[in-house]
Amino acid sequence: MCGIGLLYPLNVEKALQLLNMLMTRGRDAAGYAIVDPDGGLVSYHTGSVENVRRSLREERSGDFLIVLHARARPLTEEANVAQPVLWRGVLVSMEGIVENDWEFRSSDAPSPWIDAYALCRVFETQIEDATISGLEKVVGSFSCIAINLSRPDVVNIVKGSQPLVFSLSEGSLAVASEDWMLIRLGIRNVTVPEPGTYIRISIRDSRQSIRRFRLTTSAPVPEPSEDRAVVLCSGGLDSGVVACIAKRRHRKVYLLFVDYGQPAAAREREAVHKIAEKIGAEVIEVKLPNLLNVEGLKTQVEGPEAAETLRRWVPARNLLLLSIAVAVAEQVGASVVYTGFNLEEACVFPDNTTEAIQLLDRAAKLFVSHGRVRIVAPLARLMKRDIVRLAIKYGILDLTYSCDRPDGPCGRCEGCWLRQRALEEVMREAK
Repeated sequence: MCGIGLLYPLNVEKALQLLNMLMTRGRDAAGYAIVDPDGGLVSYHTGSVENVRRSLREERSGDFLIVLHARARPLTEEANVAQPVLWRGVLVSMEGIVENDWEFRSSDAPSPWIDAYALCRVFETQIEDATISGLEKVVGSFSCIAINLSRPDVVNIVKGSQPLVFSLSEGSLAVASEDWMLIRLGIRNVTVPEPGTYIRISIRDSRQSIRRFRLTTSAPVPEPSEDRAVVLCSGGLDSGVVACIAKRRHRKVYLLFVDYGQPAAAREREAVHKIAEKIGAEVIEVKLPNLLNVEGLKTQVEGPEAAETLRRWVPARNLLLLSIAVAVAEQVGASVVYTGFNLEEACVFPDNTTEAIQLLDRAAKLFVSHGRVRIVAPLARLMKRDIVRLAIKYGILDLTYSCDRPDGPCGRCEGCWLRQRALEEVMREAK
């Protein structure tokens, strides 16, 4: 783990503050490079933390870029080579690892060699398509800042699998490993790029080009495909409709059913298989006995009261189930996980809200090796009556099972009551 950062224009006091914060991620060595956007490299120092701090204090603020690095030496590298590294006219500050760094070595390679030098080769070119191609040849988990000194006014920022944030406004640019670092410097408009993002910024006019690239991993998982999707499916009204939506968007759909000890598990499983047969999907089953406290689902609360209470809460259920769904998606090469979260239930359950969806979606990208799994909730803006209309349209209403009880439908629990009330409204409208 290392810390990387950049500030433009250079304010020495803030640069020292940022370096100190970066050292929460690495204290074995440090370094900085100061670049004149119009003239190239001005100052370059690497070494012990104390010496680098001392040198930085003697620099002057002004219309310069400063690239910073705080190094935590990995056990795989004996040499404590500080960054930023400079090779072939390219300056790189990197955090993480490059597994296939040896593929980028040449006869003029620096010695001792560290992973960061591999990225110097990637940024030798000024052609964006060639840079993207080079990034996709890098196997590993990394993020970096790079400046080709033939174009010192252009900053290359790469968000791979390691943390990196930036803030760009007219006349200023800041990059750091974590958002709190920039916030402590008084910078508020912080951008958190998704894994697999390449940002090329022209300092003089603040123009930016943002491109996506494919993270290359050695993890033993298939390449994610937009043709494949996983639907977290309970066999109920919401997830049944979502399964139909997913099948219209993707060639291969997997319905994931999780038995976590819920009372109606057998009936839900039966419904999932009926829906799968109807739409031509494959079922994947996972059993988690005695892991979750499902006593809330046995609460004897009925009718509208049941639809407005958290007494049926199962602790962290959606967090756990979506984590399993993301793991299954990575395993089968799916790029999307679907859930049946909707506006009706979001009014009661905080883990059904759009905020929860957005947070889980962002987290999912960080917990898969290739960074390319999305969590989507196509019903997030729909009420139950809207969902009933879709279930009728898709011809799956009678295949779904909404009751909390194994001997249902009881007509009184939350699931039954909402379903029946929504269906009555839809029928009245149809008359």
